[in-house]
Amino acid sequence: MLASADQDYTPSTLHESYQIDLSEAKRLITSFGSNRHELDRLLGSRDRTQDRVDVELLDTV
Repeated sequence: MLASADQDYTPSTLHESYQIDLSEAKRLITSFGSNRHELDRLLGSRDRTQDRVDVELLDTV
């Protein structure tokens, strides 16, 4: 059996994991594929505002 990080998302599991509309989950899978790792990276960066990115960049200097 594959580890959960290696499995693909279905629209319903993506919808449940990120509390997004089911239609949005279907659109994302159609556009970017169902790979769990890639979608987690994409959606993990989705809520970052430019102000937050600027703060994170300043913290690395």
